[in-house]
Amino acid sequence: MTAFSTTQNVSASGVPAVVGIRTPTTPGAGVTGFTGAWIDGGPGTPFTTVDPGGGTAFAPPIVATVSGSGASQTLASFSATQAQSTAGVIRRPTESGGPINASVGSLGTDMVGSDPVGNVHWGRWINGTTVTFDPVLGQVTETPRTGMHYIYGDATSEAVIGAKTGAFAYSDVGGTTPTDNNGGQASSFSFGPITVNFTTRAGNVSAVTLTGAGSNFSFSNLPFSFQLRSGQGAGYEGSGLGTCTGGTCNGSPGNASIAFAGVFLGPTGNLLGTSWHLGPNSGANNFGNLMFTAVRLFKCPTCP
Repeated sequence: MTAFSTTQNVSASGVPAVVGIRTPTTPGAGVTGFTGAWIDGGPGTPFTTVDPGGGTAFAPPIVATVSGSGASQTLASFSATQAQSTAGVIRRPTESGGPINASVGSLGTDMVGSDPVGNVHWGRWINGTTVTFDPVLGQVTETPRTGMHYIYGDATSEAVIGAKTGAFAYSDVGGTTPTDNNGGQASSFSFGPITVNFTTRAGNVSAVTLTGAGSNFSFSNLPFSFQLRSGQGAGYEGSGLGTCTGGTCNGSPGNASIAFAGVFLGPTGNLLGTSWHLGPNSGANNFGNLMFTAVRLFKCPTCP
């Protein structure tokens, strides 16, 4: 694996940029920790907490190519073989049990941000595409309607996470703005904090609120358990119910669903890359025809 290849990629401004295969640069699991959130499928497609319509979470090992360097670095593409997908992805669309390939589109990337600890970067492909394999339909190519929210960094070694004890709070320090499947952005939102208990390998999202598309969403006390995987690091996934009030609550005011996931990043695991899918609940954990997606970075200033 080389640090950079000679492949050229043209950015949204038309300026060629060197694209390189990403290699972790900080001590850790030696693989890229990745989580993403997006919505595939055509208009009217229902989304569920089991298959939220798109998005992988805690997906090392993957092959990721990046464009640029430093704080302006963006994700150009990522891929995983069927074996990697089966072994490494905790949450994924049900149609993506096979290999997955994704790449940025002609409009480029927005909402770009970074954190130097753990070599973490995030952003949103405005019109990227995913290619997955469906056992019935075969190869499926889709352009996510929310854009493609992603966050990646150097995955923390599972040995480091496994050796930690005690409970600590992680707070939101940045990420992408929640975007719905019609392209609209949330007018206000708040995620967390997230409490992680390393002794019991469990955690809890204290609260999530979001206002957008004429509705108000609220969630609280969302539990999860995290997993340690040899050579891949540590991550988690979870889901829960909350409240939705407003005009887009699918005739069921008071009902909302959320699906979320994350991966520990950085040499000490003091960072969490997280992904979020949330929307009205129209029954049986079904999101109905509206969903917001986002990725956010959380940091624990007091973790050992």
